[in-house]
Amino acid sequence: MSSLLAQSIMTAKVLDAVTKEPIPYVNIGFLNKGIGTVSDETGFFSLPLDKSIHSESDLVEISCIGYAKLVLPFARLLEDRKTIYELKPSPIQLNEIVLSARESNFRAFKGGKKVTIGYSYVSSGTLGYWKDQIALGGELGTVINTNKRIRKLNTLFFHVRENPSDSLLLRVNIYKQAKPYPSSKLGGKNILVMVKQNQGEIAVDLNPFGLVVADDFVVSLELLQVFGDGLGLALAATDIPGTSYIRYTSMGKWQRVRKSAMTYYLNTTVLRDKEMERLLGTELAETSVDKSIGSARTISGMVFFNGKPMKDVSITVMGTGAITRTSGNGRYSLDAKIGDILSYKSEGMKEVFRTVEEGRPSINVVLETQ
Repeated sequence: MSSLLAQSIMTAKVLDAVTKEPIPYVNIGFLNKGIGTVSDETGFFSLPLDKSIHSESDLVEISCIGYAKLVLPFARLLEDRKTIYELKPSPIQLNEIVLSARESNFRAFKGGKKVTIGYSYVSSGTLGYWKDQIALGGELGTVINTNKRIRKLNTLFFHVRENPSDSLLLRVNIYKQAKPYPSSKLGGKNILVMVKQNQGEIAVDLNPFGLVVADDFVVSLELLQVFGDGLGLALAATDIPGTSYIRYTSMGKWQRVRKSAMTYYLNTTVLRDKEMERLLGTELAETSVDKSIGSARTISGMVFFNGKPMKDVSITVMGTGAITRTSGNGRYSLDAKIGDILSYKSEGMKEVFRTVEEGRPSINVVLETQ
């Protein structure tokens, strides 16, 4: 039951105004006040209220991607004491930076050129982390440079250095990069990832979401749910200078962190605008293609654990889904292109990722226990 309790806690549920179904993982919070939360998978949320720190004109925003946001003055919130809030579905307004629904207007460069962008280097001493002061809806983001190329986002990678919780649910957010802070959220669906205890490097498949970017953007990881006791998630960062952002709760104010970047990197496919190709002429457009990027070639190697070959390890080409397994002597081979990401998985072991590089037809991997 929703109510304003003596300890000033409001509890309520968020529903789709058309279907009347609960909306999971909605952001609710006081704008730029550092007080907010996220609804759970059933649309339920609790929000602390305190008349001593809020004025009647303070604004509370309830928002979720794919819906028109609801903004209410604090005074209205106290007066209504609603148990249900409804959000109206809204068509996704595609920003000029993201053209996801119009992906058919583009095609991959000849040969399927795949390029990694972002920050893949893991520093031994630099971390980004969530501690107890981070509430649900807190985010850690980093600016990713596209080098002014139109790109389809295939896979996001980040590295968990420490996670004492049983598991955490995170949301991947892609924002337009606007100075001085991230602006509109891009794409039309929730991108969710479950982080298990002490998981290591994590790959998030972005192909189902059809994300295409044409300018610099911000990748952010947002905390949605904590399972188990304690919160101390530490993510790898890099010593390479960059620009990052942090906010501590839903609707909280962004804080800019200069000369700092999280270890977020993405496998992308460079695309060409068909209309641009028509205007420039196919021959001229082809001059920008990297001719060294060809068709698939055979990649081979071995997988080891504790100095011994491992059999039955699963090796998958991310994006295409091509898969093979190591033989009894730990050997494998499969076809992949330069830029493809290979995933190495075995029960009880940390998943490992490797990128296919020019002039490197053999990739050997050492697995570690979880």
